[in-house]
Amino acid sequence: MSALPEGENKIQTCEECAGSAMETTGLKGRQMIKQELDVLKLDWEDYSIKLASLQDSLDKAVHHWGQYDDQYSIISHWVKDMEKRIKEFPHKSTLEEKQEQLKRYQVMPSTESSSLFMYIPQIFPLTEDRCSFFNS
Repeated sequence: MSALPEGENKIQTCEECAGSAMETTGLKGRQMIKQELDVLKLDWEDYSIKLASLQDSLDKAVHHWGQYDDQYSIISHWVKDMEKRIKEFPHKSTLEEKQEQLKRYQVMPSTESSSLFMYIPQIFPLTEDRCSFFNS
């Protein structure tokens, strides 16, 4: 975006040069210069709009990447913590003991404050935002 003021200065210089050239040019030449100057201004305006749109898209992408990074860290930590906790459960040999252990596994996420289920609302909006960003 820092090139915009420089480009605007160049457009202004072109206008000044065109004005000087028109003073000594015939009618057809003046029309041609004016037409070319108008095309230049329209092209510059189009370029400026596209550049602003691109800047906005890049800002959104950086913002989404930051959100992703934050969520990835949280969920990665949760997965590592859960792996550690599961490994700490002793192996059982009888069916009854294994069933009891299964019940504890099933209860663990719903009773712990570090449950994956508490992250679901944070994950899905991020996914929806990402999809809408790439579809636009």
